[in-house]
Amino acid sequence: MSVRVVSATVTVSAVVIAALYRWWERHYLALPDLRIPSSPSFIWGHQKLEFEDNGGLQWRAWYRECGKAFKIRAAWGQPDIVRPFL
Repeated sequence: MSVRVVSATVTVSAVVIAALYRWWERHYLALPDLRIPSSPSFIWGHQKLEFEDNGGLQWRAWYRECGKAFKIRAAWGQPDIVRPFL
C-alpha cells in the first residue's frame, strides 16, 4: 500500500471514530432527565445569555423555570453544561 492510501484510511477512521464517540457521549453520558431552560439560541445556546447576565436575573429565571439542577445548551453544539443552583 502506498503512503497516501494508508494516510487516507487513518484519517477517515479517525473522523468516524470521533463522530461515533461524540454521538455516544451526547446520548449516553448526558443527563437527559434534567430540564433545559426555554429558548436557547441555535448558535450560542444559553451561554450568550449567561455571559450577558447582569446581577443573576437570568439565573433566577432559570431556577424558577427548571428547579435547583438543570442543564443549559452550550455554544456551537458542544456538550450541555450542568448547573446546580446553590
